[in-house]
Amino acid sequence: LDKEWLPRADQKQHVLGEERYLAFIQAQEGQTVDLEAFRAMAEKDLARNKAAYVALKGKVTMKRPAASELLDAATALMDDSRKFVSDHKLVTIPSEDRCKLKETPPYMQWNAAFLNMPGPFDRAKEAFYYITLPNPAWSKKEQVEYIFPYGVLSSTTVHEVYPGHFLHGLWIRAAKTRVQKMSESYSFTEGWAHYVEEMMIEEGWAEGKPERHLGQLSDALLRNCRFFGNAASAERAGFRPCLRCRPELAPGLSFVDSSRALAQAAARSLTQAVLEGRDVHLPDVAAPLGVT
Repeated sequence: LDKEWLPRADQKQHVLGEERYLAFIQAQEGQTVDLEAFRAMAEKDLARNKAAYVALKGKVTMKRPAASELLDAATALMDDSRKFVSDHKLVTIPSEDRCKLKETPPYMQWNAAFLNMPGPFDRAKEAFYYITLPNPAWSKKEQVEYIFPYGVLSSTTVHEVYPGHFLHGLWIRAAKTRVQKMSESYSFTEGWAHYVEEMMIEEGWAEGKPERHLGQLSDALLRNCRFFGNAASAERAGFRPCLRCRPELAPGLSFVDSSRALAQAAARSLTQAVLEGRDVHLPDVAAPLGVT
């Protein structure tokens, strides 16, 4: 990648710009868009989701299943959400075809969770909701943080299976004509899955389980972030910069934190040397840290 593809890449070609973006929307969705009105819609939705998240977050403790419990927890959510949709008569389920939950195969573990479903003309009927378990080679902290909190797992399951992509896919397969089966709008496909995340909350899916609502809001805010074309515009909208966007401002790396971070790194180096029984001198500690 570094030696062959990166030198050939046009570092600006991926930036559509206003004219090409509008042409893209026209070609894919058959729609014309007023970008200023679009921006106002995005900012209004951001403000709504952010206010709801802030009001709820202090009342909810987000917990995560253990890695050994993750697949069972997702399976229970998949079954419960199907029953909820049916009991509340939210969407008609057109067949008894079911989605199977499985651990993601090694060659597809670039995604934490996703649906893999046959196309509308495939004879196969099996669909799989894949969940990726944390890599055991990672640190314990990384493994724990990779696992969805229960609320986010709920929102993801609703999005991918019931009444999201899988249920939508069942209706596509049940369409009467080939044209209907072939016609697809990306904005509707993803829009439906995003819409039902919130619709399920409105219909009572989070009743007695507020972590489900918080998980839905955190996912909604993630989509709100995607509207911003660069880190600076997101920062102006009130998002805290992350380590990748603004490393010099990230917690622990800002100027005011530098002395503390340096002292902690030196202490870890000294502790490791003692544990290994090595003699250590201050220049040996300082050199890897870039100080004298």
